Amino acid sequence: MVDVKCEIVIQRPRAAVAGFAADPNNAPTWYANIGSAVHRGGPPVGVGTLVDFGARFLGRELKYTYEFVEWVPGSRL
Repeated sequence: MVDVKCEIVIQRPRAAVAGFAADPNNAPTWYANIGSAVHRGGPPVGVGTLVDFGARFLGRELKYTYEFVEWVPGSRL
């Protein structure tokens, strides 16, 4: 298991940041190691949504799936 924590202050309205970050298609734009994000089933995002990611980390190719288990638009993902 790997735990990763990143923080940054973004000078934009919370709703704009939350909307951008919650869209799986934007993941390769804001996270350098992610090369692909495929949202199974398509929008909208919600509890039960599955997203398949392809990434490179420490010189290795990784493939993994996130499942959204909690969803409060603009607040919690």
